[in-house]
Amino acid sequence: MTKPTRVMLVTAFVIFSVVFLIHSHVFAEISRLTNNSYDDKYPQINAGGYVVWHGSNDDNYDEIFIYDGTTTTKLTDNSYIDWDPQINADGYVVWYGYDGNDCEIFLYDGATTTQLTDNSYTDWYPQISAGGCVVWSGHDGNDFEIFLYDGTTTAQLTDNLYSDMSPQINDNCHVVWYGYDGNDREIFLYDGATTTQLTDNSYTDWYPQINAGGYVVWSGHDDNDLEIFLYGGATTTQLTNNSYDEEESQINDNGYIVWQGFDGAYYEIFLYDGKTTTQLTKNSYDDTRPQINDNGYVVWQGFDGNDYEIFLYDGTTTTQLTDNSYDDTLPQINNNGYVVWQGFDGDDDEIFLYAPDAEDDDDDDDNDEDDDDGGNGGGGSGCFISTVSIFK
Repeated sequence: MTKPTRVMLVTAFVIFSVVFLIHSHVFAEISRLTNNSYDDKYPQINAGGYVVWHGSNDDNYDEIFIYDGTTTTKLTDNSYIDWDPQINADGYVVWYGYDGNDCEIFLYDGATTTQLTDNSYTDWYPQISAGGCVVWSGHDGNDFEIFLYDGTTTAQLTDNLYSDMSPQINDNCHVVWYGYDGNDREIFLYDGATTTQLTDNSYTDWYPQINAGGYVVWSGHDDNDLEIFLYGGATTTQLTNNSYDEEESQINDNGYIVWQGFDGAYYEIFLYDGKTTTQLTKNSYDDTRPQINDNGYVVWQGFDGNDYEIFLYDGTTTTQLTDNSYDDTLPQINNNGYVVWQGFDGDDDEIFLYAPDAEDDDDDDDNDEDDDDGGNGGGGSGCFISTVSIFK
């Protein structure tokens, strides 16, 4: 063998080895938490890396599952749907489930499950604070109102003739939501003592989010399109002003805000750091559903020309976490940079977890998921109101 030939072989071997190691490391960071013949969807992750989701069982009913970093436990097992779990830093889990008549709210405290509501009307879409306060939207026979459980008792925060929806809660048990006022939807804030109407105009304001400091962000119409607005505790600032829709805003505890905005052709991701706005993506495909952690890391789902993949921005660079032939969607991120999402594997939706410091994970399935915005789930029954208009 000639010297040039030996050099070429050694060089090829080194290059192969480096590529193999890099490839193995990337795959080692992604774990597949579920692997079955049923859909597993809408994962959420807490600061400790616990993951919850709802998944179909053998009877095709949706149940609640929790992964604690080592094992997966099935929290519910019944003949009805259990849906939309949320988890706080202590591992408390809240969800809504059908009880044979309507949807009710359930709370798991790490040991036992308590049914927080028991009535003849639908209660759904709960959120839980770090301290265990739970807020949800519940029907009162006429319209949807906002209810708050403080760990001991339940209080009805609203009582009017119109629907109040989509409540969010912060660590101080302050609650924000949007409600119809007879003309359009407006934003309301409960600070633990009183309720303040943050908006009062002739256009729709909806889907607010609140951070630990009580700052509120939402998407509001300006008579032309949807823009992003920020309430800073005293005044409201319009963060965007253009001719296209800005939606899906999220805020972290440092006041950083992320959203998806239309640029005339596609949806892109934008980040506001308290002073300036940066466009994180600029391509020929849609980037949507952004989430942000307290370190300013942003995740989203982006179309790559074939399907949706997961992307992560770490404050400096953007990394594509998935690269396959199926949809990966609905990412969530915790403050340690762990990312969870649902991904389609060619047969059904499964749950995947990206751990930035994981060196030893063997489960190297990289996948994709279905961009499903909702529904009643497998075998669902009875949570939806067919005879009552949500907004009256």
